[in-house]
Amino acid sequence: MLWSLLLVLSANLIVFWAIATDAAAGRILVGHVVTFASAAVSTSMIAFGGLSWALDGAAAPAGAVIRLQDAMAPAGSITRGERAATNLPSREIRFRNVSFAYPAGGDRVLSGFDLTIPAGTSLAIVGQNGAGQTTLAKLLCRLYDPDEGAIEIDGVDLREIDIDAWRERVTAVFQDFTKFELALRDNVSPAGAPDDAIKQALVQAGAANLASLHTILARGYQNGTDLSGGQWQRIALARALCAVKLGAGVVMLDEPTAQLDVRGESEIFDRILTATDHATTILISHRFSTVRHADRICVLEHGRVIELGTHDELMAVGGRYRCGYQKPRKRRKG
Repeated sequence: MLWSLLLVLSANLIVFWAIATDAAAGRILVGHVVTFASAAVSTSMIAFGGLSWALDGAAAPAGAVIRLQDAMAPAGSITRGERAATNLPSREIRFRNVSFAYPAGGDRVLSGFDLTIPAGTSLAIVGQNGAGQTTLAKLLCRLYDPDEGAIEIDGVDLREIDIDAWRERVTAVFQDFTKFELALRDNVSPAGAPDDAIKQALVQAGAANLASLHTILARGYQNGTDLSGGQWQRIALARALCAVKLGAGVVMLDEPTAQLDVRGESEIFDRILTATDHATTILISHRFSTVRHADRICVLEHGRVIELGTHDELMAVGGRYRCGYQKPRKRRKG
């Protein structure tokens, strides 16, 4: 901004000095002086107006960042531990008597919630909207801390573990995942990864032939390209799979395939379970029919576990899971 201001002022000084010199030497008439001076003043106003417009455009995002400082600060309700997160979890993740309500107020989403996830296994969490699945994901990613109870990693309260170290161990894909107007390579691994790992992750996510690694995923750039919603979801999944190859031990997928049909979602989940068989994988979905290959399936309702077991076990019980899994039969006409 300072350099822009100096440039405009310097240009004005040069123009008006030239006009004054020519007028004093009699090389231009008074009418011409008035015309040239008016043009110079108008041009200056346009230049300063453009600078003012740019500052006004920058004010809104700057103000938003300032307002976010308090919310993004490490102090407050998020506790920063000091324990290392190397190789965690090696035994289990446990939600022990967890209760939670969002800071904005309202009823508790979770109350006395208990669930144990053995390390290295896959768990599918299914339920209707508002059952508490996404809240579990946010708590595990430490976007919030429980109001009561604790999340324990191998018996250690998650709040005692260094938050940055833990987040390096967790890779998450939410339904509203981030889209970067960057090259495909940078979308799959924003922090950087070997091309072989990126390509393998794209293959596992079913996104091998979408674009070359250097193609920018935005139409506004030269040789850039746009992707459909389903294609973007596969890119986001590849991002998670690439993170696993780089050392993440917990994979959290919260409705990452919402824009795919049932067959496409089931195919992707099977691919993910195969690619993350050595990690602790948690799949969240509202579609009961797409998670049958998870090691265990948890059915949530009003923030509580109402059913837990394998697909065959839950089908045999004949409860909420079986009702949600089976498709309604079409009525015969007549």
